[in-house]
Amino acid sequence: MTHPEEKTGLQFVNTPPANVTAPYTEGTASITIPSGHLLTPHWHPNADEITTCTAGTGTVTIIAPNAATPSNPGTATYQTYPFTAGDSVYLQQGYFHYFLNSGTEDFIIDLTFNETDFDILSLNEVFSLLPIDIKVTAINSDPTNPIIPFEVPARTA
Repeated sequence: MTHPEEKTGLQFVNTPPANVTAPYTEGTASITIPSGHLLTPHWHPNADEITTCTAGTGTVTIIAPNAATPSNPGTATYQTYPFTAGDSVYLQQGYFHYFLNSGTEDFIIDLTFNETDFDILSLNEVFSLLPIDIKVTAINSDPTNPIIPFEVPARTA
């Protein structure tokens, strides 16, 4: 892994905040994704991430709230970017994302976080913790339906 202080700038595939010009230095990890594999959909509830591809080719997909529909908070959108050696991507805290190896060689990515003790929650992990009836309902539900709020019924005297 290249030491973060050695980089003076990043070649982003997406648009990070204006003040982000170098990788984070708090938490780091390096991951090798073999050909035909992916790094499962996941998110970081307590950290922003900058990931840089150091070898191979792949894609990064970000699933985020849909800014075009702020009046409907239950909607999401996704963007997929090609990702090759030298490219970096900014991943905002709490946004789902995943990396897919689209090439024939190992796809190697270096992850940096703005928190030393960054958390990772995978979609697989969350689904494994749900009761079976909730899993089936979630998988078979219409993702375009708005979120239905739960209200506690008023107590009668």
